[in-house]
Parts: sequence; C-alpha cells; structure tokens
Amino acid sequence: MKLTNQDFMYLHQCSMQWDESWRSKAGRFEPSVKSYEWRWAYWFDSYPALVLGRQFLQDNGWQFEVVWDLGTPQQWLLLTNYESIESKGDEVEED
Repeated sequence: MKLTNQDFMYLHQCSMQWDESWRSKAGRFEPSVKSYEWRWAYWFDSYPALVLGRQFLQDNGWQFEVVWDLGTPQQWLLLTNYESIESKGDEVEED
C-alpha cells in the first residue's frame, strides 16, 4: 500500500508544532516522551490510523516517537520532524 501526504493529513485529528515548551506537560504522556526536539505533534483517535501514519513516515524515511496522551480523550500522539501538507498550507499534494 502506498500512502500519500494527503492520506497522512486525513489520518490524524489534530497537529501542532512541538518544542521544549511541552516539557512542562510531561506528566500527561505515557510512556514518557524521550525527546522534546521534535518539530511536529500529530494526534490520532484510533490505533489503526496511528499504524497507517507510522507506516507513511517509515516509508518516507522520517523518524518518530509515539506516546499516549492522557490530556486528551483517548488519543495517540506521534512526534516527528515531518510537516504535514495542511501545516504548510499546501493545497496541492507533493509526493
């Protein structure tokens, strides 16, 4: 299966920039976040969506970290340096 940038965009529920400021909320993540040097955070409502999101990143050579976010209603958090097309404001998919 070949996932696209647009597929990834539709898999996650929310995204925002990630940085050192998130360290103050460290207690809400299980297991503990290993790095606060990631640039982007993506929240996924379901494990199957998370698995597909991870697969997209793996297939495209992006590193990532996955934790459970206790501060949201049942959401997985995927941390990476990959910037999704909606974050960049791109209207056309770029593979």
